[in-house]
Amino acid sequence: MKFKERIEIKSNLSAGVNSNKISLKEDSDSIDLFVKNDETFKIVSDLFKRNSNIILLSQSNIDRIVLLNYFRLFIKSDTPVELVNNLSEEIYYSTAKKIIVPEPTVDDFIKILELILCDFRTFIFSMNVKSFKNIVDTFRVLISLNRPNLISQNIEHLIGMSSCALIMFEVNEEGLLYISNISELSYQSNKTVLKEIYVENLIKNSTENVEEQIDTKQEEIPVDNQEEIKNIVEIFDDVVPPADNQKVNKYKLLKEKVKRKKQ
Repeated sequence: MKFKERIEIKSNLSAGVNSNKISLKEDSDSIDLFVKNDETFKIVSDLFKRNSNIILLSQSNIDRIVLLNYFRLFIKSDTPVELVNNLSEEIYYSTAKKIIVPEPTVDDFIKILELILCDFRTFIFSMNVKSFKNIVDTFRVLISLNRPNLISQNIEHLIGMSSCALIMFEVNEEGLLYISNISELSYQSNKTVLKEIYVENLIKNSTENVEEQIDTKQEEIPVDNQEEIKNIVEIFDDVVPPADNQKVNKYKLLKEKVKRKKQ
């Protein structure tokens, strides 16, 4: 099942008719959209226990509502949580300990950092980013473009003092969501520092045996040519010694030399 097909299973947060308070029941459909990973599950659980502010990051092809819907499962059922769609109009009427902002604008993002600085509430919100690489610089640029009057030191303080946990999501070949990076923002010596907690290693196959795999169908050398090949090997070793850090496929070189000599 492809990612878009899976998204259709569950794409809306459960909300009350006359209230922003959300239901926190288990949602098996949302769980099925994610790759099971005990390590990341434990890390995220710890972040929720510590009452951390959390930013869920992903590219635009991932439905941010699905991410938020899944992470509702980490919130205790007795924790007051509210969904805020219009931050500027609704936030000051909220009484919940945790605020979920499904799809904040860049202005909302900056406002949330400001509210965190004032110890207003705990926020969980999502953002679309092209890449997790240089994510702190991405935040700096977004804020400076939207708040040109802020000096760089103020921007640095705003980002670093938020102490937000950043969770980056990507989609694998099977269309399932997985966490590729978990990091935390901190403020040290007037500079925002990003501390990596978890990084997904997608390199499953080592390249050490690639050469051996390519040569699995090597042709046999006729017995009559063994002496001739032995001489060529000795000449080759004397004239072209292999570099210390370079592997030479002598078999292929010998075959070419024998072939040329016969011609």
